[in-house]
Amino acid sequence: MAANKVERKGAELREGLATIQREIQVRVASSVENLDTLHIQSVQELPDEVQLKIANRDSLRAQHARDLRSTMRDLLQEGIQPGQYIMDGSQGITMRPDVDNVVQSLSAKEVALESALADALERLHAYNTAARAGADTVRCEMGVHAPTTGARLGSNAEGSKCALASYSDWVDSYLNNGHARASDAAMLGLKTSLANDAAVVLVLGLQAEVGSKGREGDRLKTALDSAGSVIAHERQHQLTDALGVFPCTALLRAGRQLLVARRAECEALKRIVKVHCKLEKDPQVNDECLDGLGHRCKDKDDAVQKLRDARGANKKVTRALQMLTTAMDGGDREEVEGILQLMNLSNDMTLQDLRQRLRSSLNDLTTQTMQLTSEIQPHFPEVILYVGQGLPPDLGLLWQPLQSLDSFHEKELVESESRRKVWKVRLDQKWFAIKEYTTARASDLRTCLKEATVIHKQRHHAIVEIKALFQGTGSDTFYMQMQWYTHGSLDRWVRGDQRPDWRQVRSVLLDALLGLAHLHHNSVIIESR
Repeated sequence: MAANKVERKGAELREGLATIQREIQVRVASSVENLDTLHIQSVQELPDEVQLKIANRDSLRAQHARDLRSTMRDLLQEGIQPGQYIMDGSQGITMRPDVDNVVQSLSAKEVALESALADALERLHAYNTAARAGADTVRCEMGVHAPTTGARLGSNAEGSKCALASYSDWVDSYLNNGHARASDAAMLGLKTSLANDAAVVLVLGLQAEVGSKGREGDRLKTALDSAGSVIAHERQHQLTDALGVFPCTALLRAGRQLLVARRAECEALKRIVKVHCKLEKDPQVNDECLDGLGHRCKDKDDAVQKLRDARGANKKVTRALQMLTTAMDGGDREEVEGILQLMNLSNDMTLQDLRQRLRSSLNDLTTQTMQLTSEIQPHFPEVILYVGQGLPPDLGLLWQPLQSLDSFHEKELVESESRRKVWKVRLDQKWFAIKEYTTARASDLRTCLKEATVIHKQRHHAIVEIKALFQGTGSDTFYMQMQWYTHGSLDRWVRGDQRPDWRQVRSVLLDALLGLAHLHHNSVIIESR
């Protein structure tokens, strides 16, 4: 089926592009990890082989758009044959709405034919089961004496032709008085022959047949025989039950065959429409991503610039807060005013105002990072270069762009009280816990980064340590890598099969209390009174 072939070709083109996209992401991520990221601020500063890969990707996109459009035009041609009689063979099928119209027309004809067949079967049953009385008692079932059409022996098309031919013969004979017309023609011929007196004399034996006169007699005899035969056929026809020879079985069989064919045509066209709908987005997206032409490419540049601006604003507020905190702690008002002037801040700016600005700048930074990863990265994986720059500054060293869940040698999903998925993974001989964050919205990414920032900033021997942050292959998932603790949660350890003694419990509780005190001291957990 052509639709399947076209669909496979579309999938092959899509997979070819996806392959080079994955290669670009790996190359860029590797460059970010292996080089000094402070000196890689744009794609143009990446290694030449990476930039060449990106340029090849853009050429491939343009070629894919052309190939897909050509393939889709070929696909629409599949709708021409059934569309010829549906659209009266006018302009044929050149656009998908034309195929939609054909599908609608075929569906309507299918419903009408199905209804007609059901109505015919119902009326046939009613006729054959109706009570008979009087002269009507000689009536037989409809079609019982109909001639065999040979439909069972030939193809569906041949059977339909035979059924239609039988129906035409029946209409001509019983509805259009075909036998009567034949009788009239034979009688007219006989009348003409009887006008020849010599022929009549010869036929009656009143004169011997000699020469040409003998032939005239023969013609009169032939006319008499023909008229007699035709009249006999007409009489036999008049005595025959017309509906008894009606080819209803052949017509019903042909109707069912036509219904099956209509359904097959309709399903084939629906398949064409489905494949076309699936493919038509691809060339459009490819065009939108072409460098310097498509709006997605421009959106990428805008998103990168907004991320840089948000990063710069965050750095400025962070620096101002640090400098102002130090100056205010020293009690030097003149220094405070100098810093405010240097940072272009109002003289009545307070530390609380700056902290609010810092929170706002972090939210903006996260929002821009979310836009980059959710809307831009699926089409331009090279922007992974900027994702690390969009993380809160405290998390920069934890960012591992080259890592993924598949980087580990073993992985298994484990039961957890957390509402997020938790994976147990192994890298070489070490085991780690991986917490998964689905970042469908900016608030989801904000939650992930906030939790990671709090845990990382409050490093303490009694608090779990974050080893790495990395992104899922689909760009809509972030992962937090931590140490795996064999004994699980505290309550499970105490109530489990290991049955720790009181000394072990006290030691663990002491660590827990030390960690809790550390969080209280840094105002992460505030005691309520």
